[in-house]
Amino acid sequence: MFPPRNINLRTSDSVRTGFKISNTAITTRSFYAVPSGYIQRAENNAGNFVLAKGLEGYEETTVLVNGEDAGFSFIPADGAAGIVSGTEITAPELPVYIVPRAIELPGVYKVNNGYAEFERIFRDEDISAAEIAADYPSLAPVSTDSFQERGYTILDPALNPGLKTYDYIVTRASDVTERQIIN
Repeated sequence: MFPPRNINLRTSDSVRTGFKISNTAITTRSFYAVPSGYIQRAENNAGNFVLAKGLEGYEETTVLVNGEDAGFSFIPADGAAGIVSGTEITAPELPVYIVPRAIELPGVYKVNNGYAEFERIFRDEDISAAEIAADYPSLAPVSTDSFQERGYTILDPALNPGLKTYDYIVTRASDVTERQIIN
C-alpha cells in the first residue's frame, strides 16, 4: 500500500496571547511630549517640575508625568499645570525648548486604587509615524492588533508593562474622567 498523499494540517495564524480589552474601554487623551531632560525632580521627591517662562522669568511649574517613551516624558494637555502649546521651558545646561502641539495617545482607565487612572497602551493603528514625525521623530507605535472587528483588542503584555493581569479596567471609558472616584 502507498503512503497517504494528503495530510490534515491545522494552522494557528490568528492565535495571539495577551490582554483582551474591550474596544469601548480604549480612549485617547491629549499629552505634550517633552524631552525627559527638561523634567526635574523636586526636593524630597515631592513631585516633578519644569522651568517654564512666566511673567517674571523662568519659574518652577509642577507637572504630572504620565509615562516616558523614547526619551520623552508625557505631560497631560489639560492645562492644569499651566503648560500649553508654545510654552518655553528650560533646564540647567539645556537650550530653551518650545512645547509643540499636543498629541492624542491611546489608553485605558485602571481603577485599582478606587479612582480612575489613565494608562497608556501601545497599538499600531492609533498613531501613524507620519503624523508625529514632525514634532516627535523618535516616537513610534510598537504593536499590532487584528481583532478590532470582533469588538476587542489584544495587547501584548511585554509592550504594555503598565497593565497587569488582575487590573480593573473600566469597560466604557466614555463614562469616566481622570481621577474620578469609582465605588
